[in-house]
Amino acid sequence: MLLNRILFICLFFSSVVIARASAESFEIYVNSPISIASMLSSQMGESLAISIHFQQTDAIRSKGLAVILPSSNADMEDENYYALQLRDMGFGTVIVDGAEPRFTKKFSRSYTTAMIVEDLAKTLEFTDENFGQPKKVIVLSSSTGSLAILASQLEPVVNSMPSLKAITHAFMLNAACPAKVGPALSQTA
Repeated sequence: MLLNRILFICLFFSSVVIARASAESFEIYVNSPISIASMLSSQMGESLAISIHFQQTDAIRSKGLAVILPSSNADMEDENYYALQLRDMGFGTVIVDGAEPRFTKKFSRSYTTAMIVEDLAKTLEFTDENFGQPKKVIVLSSSTGSLAILASQLEPVVNSMPSLKAITHAFMLNAACPAKVGPALSQTA
């Protein structure tokens, strides 16, 4: 009987430690640039805290990190589904919830592509500082988040935000992308 209780207590505390190590939420401070042009000219807008939610952090250095960016609204249902699929493939994931504190309505200037790029760069900096450099970095998003992925790979943006050089793969779902991109794209990803 005593042995069963000790075993139960050991299993309980080990599962708490595993859960804590594999699912963690943090707040990071980011800026809110209205456009890529304003970002590149150091007009960064309001500073605020956003939430980032990590899971399977032990896989970040061994397999890689999948960064899931929000689309054009504050509903994160699709983003949670994408993260689940990538965790099933063995990747550590982080869902960047930058829409929540800024979103007022879909496709408004309250939540822009430039803001998502800023959030991505700061998330990658945070990851390096707290979990080490990922083996690879996959970025995935839909809608406005897809346009942010494209913008994050413009050479002038990558040059101004070096953490974006860590991106090795990008998946743009349901993206309304331009037929032609003016500035050169980074060849890193």
